[in-house]
Amino acid sequence: ELRDRLVEALSPDGVHEELLADDAVALLWRLQRLHRVEVALFSIGAPAPVLEALTQAGEADAGVGAAFAAQASSFNVLSRYEASLVNRLRRTLTDLERRQSERTTTDTKLVVIDGEG
Repeated sequence: ELRDRLVEALSPDGVHEELLADDAVALLWRLQRLHRVEVALFSIGAPAPVLEALTQAGEADAGVGAAFAAQASSFNVLSRYEASLVNRLRRTLTDLERRQSERTTTDTKLVVIDGEG
């Protein structure tokens, strides 16, 4: 399963790191869902007669613009939601990396101390 592979790649150790890894996976899932919603908005965004007329005129790409114009407020909300998710994901991964780095540094210090004793 994708979740298991992502958690394995993040290599959490301990409860706090596992919670951060789970948060990161959930945020990635939300980003994937957001992209599916965006595709759906494009597909329902412009009325069928408009899309058909644009396609017949050889302007199929203009349908994207028509869909965007018809759903501008929804795309605006999605854009803000995406920015929020990306920022949360970045903070979560940074926190996880910081904790892992601290753990690695602590483990290294313990090895050195054990080696001298």
